[in-house]
Amino acid sequence: IATSINKTNIASASLAYNKELGDFKTRFTAKFLREERSRKTTYAEGEDFVADGIKTLTGSTTKASMRSSEQEEKTSNYFLEANIDWQDKLIFNGLVRRDGSSLFGKDNRWNTFGRTSLTYLLSEDVKIKGVDLLKLRASYGTSGQRPVFGAKDEVYNINTRTGNLEATTLGNSKLKPSVNAELELGFNVAFKNNITLGFTYANATVKNDFVRVPLPSVFGFTQKWDNLGSVGYNTYEIEIGAEIIRSKDINWGVTLSWDRTRQNVEDLGGLKPFSRGRGSLFRVEEGKPFGLMYGFKSVKNINQFPARKDGTLIVANSKINYTRLNAARATKGLPALDGSKLKASDFERNEQGYLILKGSKGTQDEQVFFETDKDGNEKMTQIGNTNARWNMGFTSNFQYKNFSLYFVLDYHHGGDIY
Repeated sequence: IATSINKTNIASASLAYNKELGDFKTRFTAKFLREERSRKTTYAEGEDFVADGIKTLTGSTTKASMRSSEQEEKTSNYFLEANIDWQDKLIFNGLVRRDGSSLFGKDNRWNTFGRTSLTYLLSEDVKIKGVDLLKLRASYGTSGQRPVFGAKDEVYNINTRTGNLEATTLGNSKLKPSVNAELELGFNVAFKNNITLGFTYANATVKNDFVRVPLPSVFGFTQKWDNLGSVGYNTYEIEIGAEIIRSKDINWGVTLSWDRTRQNVEDLGGLKPFSRGRGSLFRVEEGKPFGLMYGFKSVKNINQFPARKDGTLIVANSKINYTRLNAARATKGLPALDGSKLKASDFERNEQGYLILKGSKGTQDEQVFFETDKDGNEKMTQIGNTNARWNMGFTSNFQYKNFSLYFVLDYHHGGDIY
């Protein structure tokens, strides 16, 4: 049985002022936004009911349990925005916002962000043959991201066996927003033959991301949410559009887009490289792309094993039972093996192309080996990258009177999926 009660209260107010001063058109806006959200959940379960068809918890004889949670979030936002247009060809926009949220630590409850942009319609001053519109644009802005609920708070768990409180997460009164700062440059061209071209370059940095940091036992807590590091992004994007048909009853337009993004971990705030995600699959390390997958790589070539001076190979300790394996090898006329002194001639490939020990095929000791370091340990190595090398998209929008047909095709080149 589960119940959930969600409540959202939103209040806003805005004030705008418009004024024309000669060649200038101006608009100034002030806005306030207040949001309050709460969520209460209750969950109860039970098994082995005393009578069929009666699904009440009082009729449960085993594993009856109940738990509940309550969350509350409050935010206040103030905005000041200015739009200035000069002769319909030079357009400036600026925004300053002041954000406050109960999700941040009490010492960093309020934060300021901003954005500015400038657009220049060059085609108003420079006439280019075959071009209807040529627009140059540039913008820079910052925005904040909020942490998960409870990240700033001390967290204790109740041991259901002893009834004691167990400290888990140390509170952080200085927890602040993760900040995304982005610079964007680009242009747009509209040709007279109904073809458009757009180009965008974006450079962004995400600083003070939220990281759950393990703590030494001396703190009395196992972990703490903190702001650490920065990740940089570079993106190039090209878009080409065309109106193939434009008439009274039929309109058909298509768009082809291409983009490439590179992201790199620039700073970890003094932390050593660490793993995250399910099974600690994803590795985070300074100077390397964000989204790398690390694991153990199975051996297909003998040179994946380090070699000693005497020609024997350094192979990680395995679960192979050499006593049992050597007994099986003896029935095939093969000599006994010493797991610490294996040679290249002791291996063969199975049907999948992986190296296994000769004489082990089809037995319980048929084992695939992982790459090994010089100390004889299985080596963690990069096995994948979630980042696509580039992306491409195609859209088509066909309209005939009141009938329309729209579809999108997306293609991702490169990138691994787990």
